Amino acid sequence: MEQDTFHTFWRPQHPTGGKQRSDSTARGRVAAPLCDEERSCWPCVPDYPDLVTESFQVYPLFDGLHLGKIQAHALQDAERELNLGDGESPFLIMRVMLEGRDCLSAPASRSNHALALSASSCGVFCTPDSRGKVELPSGHCRHVNLCFNPSGLQALLGDTPLPPLVQNFVDGKATPIAWQHATTALQRRSAVDVTIPYDNLSLRHLYLQSKALELTVEFLRLLNHDKTSREPHQSQVKRLVCNVQDLLTSAPAMPFTLEDLAQQLGSSPRQLNDAFRQHHGMTLFDWFHDWKMERARELVAQGEQSIKEIAFDLGYRHVSNFNLAFTKCFGQPPARFRTMVAFPNRKMVSKTRTTG
Repeated sequence: MEQDTFHTFWRPQHPTGGKQRSDSTARGRVAAPLCDEERSCWPCVPDYPDLVTESFQVYPLFDGLHLGKIQAHALQDAERELNLGDGESPFLIMRVMLEGRDCLSAPASRSNHALALSASSCGVFCTPDSRGKVELPSGHCRHVNLCFNPSGLQALLGDTPLPPLVQNFVDGKATPIAWQHATTALQRRSAVDVTIPYDNLSLRHLYLQSKALELTVEFLRLLNHDKTSREPHQSQVKRLVCNVQDLLTSAPAMPFTLEDLAQQLGSSPRQLNDAFRQHHGMTLFDWFHDWKMERARELVAQGEQSIKEIAFDLGYRHVSNFNLAFTKCFGQPPARFRTMVAFPNRKMVSKTRTTG
């Protein structure tokens, strides 16, 4: 597939000295190459010093649906304008944030139309005129996105009953969308699956299609069950879940107790567990264990830390306990999983001792 050529301009959110020079705009740089089936839908140039370093791959999976896995590192708070459409219609963006924070907004909107996500939240965003802005705090950010146009979403879902918010988009009604929710265990697992290299290249496209469908179905399920516009209590519960997840995932090695968390958030242990059962169908610490395992799988696959370092960073005092939990969850110990990711074509054979 022919690669498009674009230019992008990041600018500091808070220029030094309070005044922005006419040449203070910095150009971002993309750090990862694109393969034949990947297409850059964000602008990039490779030759300016980085205010923001971006790495992303975008996969066209169905007609009118692209899946993107994106990460960025900002040296300071930065922002830039985005074209959130295909030239004929706006995109509906379903985003799962895996690490860091960012904020999508519609600069032309008179209302407070913005989607601010953290590592424990997901969201849906659309601006009718396709004009958007992203604000990126200093530090690292990583997320997975589904980008639909109206005809593509309608063709994919057919006669499936849709939540009103999505149906309005499919019908071409100019309605701004900025909806967010606490990330579910299924969403995070599917998003993490997208970021880990798939060892069978001939099936990769089909594999990514299946993950895109998993994420789409889960987003639609959450949208169908979201009643925050009619039930303010549900909105409070949702915020409580997000706050707990932010606290736990920002310091996974901390030995929090249920009582500690409840005290810090002005709640009770029972309320916390009830909130997690309502949103995730499991207790708070069952959710946290699943999150740790998915995070461990990411870190092991990346290969930048030792198994021991990963175990300690995730709050395991003994590497043996970490190895046992990882093996129970994924069917193999972390060292073997790392080897399979690094050398997908290598056959794992057991050594036998010969005598005589």
